[in-house]
Amino acid sequence: MQTNQLRWQEARAYGRVKFAQSEAANSGEWLKTTAGIFVVLIGLRIMVGIQQQPGTQPPSWSVYVPAALVLALFITRIVPRLVGLIAVSTAILSEKGVNLNTVGIGASVRFVPWENITRAEFWTDDAGGKPHQVVSFMGRDVALLTVALDSAILSHQIQEFLNLRGIPFTTH
Repeated sequence: MQTNQLRWQEARAYGRVKFAQSEAANSGEWLKTTAGIFVVLIGLRIMVGIQQQPGTQPPSWSVYVPAALVLALFITRIVPRLVGLIAVSTAILSEKGVNLNTVGIGASVRFVPWENITRAEFWTDDAGGKPHQVVSFMGRDVALLTVALDSAILSHQIQEFLNLRGIPFTTH
């Protein structure tokens, strides 16, 4: 296999499970974000009240406060789940290293150069109660990046790619 790049889409179900696990691990973060959004919305209402034009009436506080709270909760709890349904992660093995590019809630690029990878491990992650074939790119006894595969054929292609670079791998 003489290719400069190997690219695949990570299984969406795996990405959703990992997002849920990450959210559970950072369970207090959504509350801080909700509070921040709520404070900003209240600040906007105060500014509207201060700079009120004659003859206009901003929404009453009894309507605005609950609406601001519902909107803040919607932004922090519902929007991430909706975006998570369409999030896409693309894994790329290139001459330089391994990328996992995720577009969903924002965009993230995780990159590990080949120099930092000592080996790779192919294994089955039972995340969310369903088995997902994954490969972990390891540093010194630490997983630097774990990526879900999209087919059995792909694992052989990745193994060939690793062989060309002299990266040892194991399968579990």
